[in-house]
Amino acid sequence: YIYGDNLFGQSGQNSLVYGTYSLPQRVGIGSISWGNIVAGDDFTLALRSDSKLFGWGRNDLGQLGIVDQLNKSSPSQIGTGDWAAVVAKGNTAYGLTSDNLLYGWGYNEFGQLGTEKLIYNDYVKSWTKILAGFSHTVAIRSDGALFTWGNNALGQLGTNDTIARSSGVQLGSDSWIDIAAGRDSTFAIRSDGKVFAWGEGTSGQLGNNATINRSSPVQVNTQDPVFSAKSFVQISSLNRNLGLLASDGIAYIVGENTSGQAGVGTTGNISIPVEFNNLVNESAIQEYANSVGISPYPRSWSQVAYRLNTVSYTHLRAHETPEH
Repeated sequence: YIYGDNLFGQSGQNSLVYGTYSLPQRVGIGSISWGNIVAGDDFTLALRSDSKLFGWGRNDLGQLGIVDQLNKSSPSQIGTGDWAAVVAKGNTAYGLTSDNLLYGWGYNEFGQLGTEKLIYNDYVKSWTKILAGFSHTVAIRSDGALFTWGNNALGQLGTNDTIARSSGVQLGSDSWIDIAAGRDSTFAIRSDGKVFAWGEGTSGQLGNNATINRSSPVQVNTQDPVFSAKSFVQISSLNRNLGLLASDGIAYIVGENTSGQAGVGTTGNISIPVEFNNLVNESAIQEYANSVGISPYPRSWSQVAYRLNTVSYTHLRAHETPEH
């Protein structure tokens, strides 16, 4: 089911007539079963249960992976083969095939598809995770090496400059275990459990009690010895927020909160990571959760990660054209 704006057919209702749907509308007919679904800017991509990939909505930049670049108001198949996963951000998308090949399509003004060199020999290896920011990409290779490419106007590639890259650049020689991509920020957990951030910092999302951009990785919140001593196991980001999960099970959040989107019971941006459970009226949340039969938010990391809408996939490798 889908609801919302339909200016470009992104609701999948076989109509390009402008309008909005305020109630969920079913996509497809009959007994079609869908798996993973993601939304970019004005387009939708979905994996069917039989591993076929479909897209609908805006396609003027090729964001559906269909060469005619015409908008689609109903699901249109992308390629003919089987797919394992799909991710979209802005007007760029990546798909992982069932045989572990990575394809990219859509907007590429800043080289975020990595089309210059991503098929040379050094890249034909397994990837453990890839994420897309608004116009940049970050990935961890199977050996733990971290690569970035795409737009770098705010330092989001971590290369200590603001020069865009159309091929992947390895950051140092450290090994990394997790990554997250905000709109124009990048975050990563090093193999020792320490979290680093770089790129746009204007909403405090880099977690260093500042609102300035950084063009190279900086460890998050070194001012707090308790926080600095922790080991982190997972991170998640959407736009200008960062969620962090420590090995002791405590979740933190930092960044944009002008409309209360951090979910901590206050408004105003947050520039130092704050613990979820210390900032909410837990008894009130528990009472409400019990009354409607749901798990109380924000007690679990799955809810934090879902709220921040992170998407990641395993075993990604060589970039190719979306003709699978």
